[in-house]
Amino acid sequence: MEKHEFDVVVVGKGNAALCAALAAKDQGAKVALLEAASEDEHGGNSRFAGGVMRFAYASLEDLRRVTDISDEEAVNSDFGTNTREEFLDVLYRLTKEHGIASIPVSVFYRQPPPHKVLRFCFAKSEETLARGAEILCKI
Repeated sequence: MEKHEFDVVVVGKGNAALCAALAAKDQGAKVALLEAASEDEHGGNSRFAGGVMRFAYASLEDLRRVTDISDEEAVNSDFGTNTREEFLDVLYRLTKEHGIASIPVSVFYRQPPPHKVLRFCFAKSEETLARGAEILCKI
């Protein structure tokens, strides 16, 4: 059997795991990515969320950096804001008031990305998942 050596071993293939693997690789680490799920079922919570994430933005231009918004959509929609302060306030309130922890993906980057993204990781027992869903539905 051939022996391989790695600086970092990342377990899982969801968004958080891939961000961690990329951040380590950006730092020059030799990274191994391990996933137990089949190819049809890999992707962690990301495969269920459909790529939907909440992130901080202050303007339409910020939104246009991460998604396509036509001029017509821009004129006919009110996207409001979700400033860094608003974003962090929600993160802290979810944790303190409701016991739901979230992960800002920005912690996986050497240099903070231009936007802040909030991810939930639900690698828990069915009972814990059900309780978390119940809490989130009440918010």
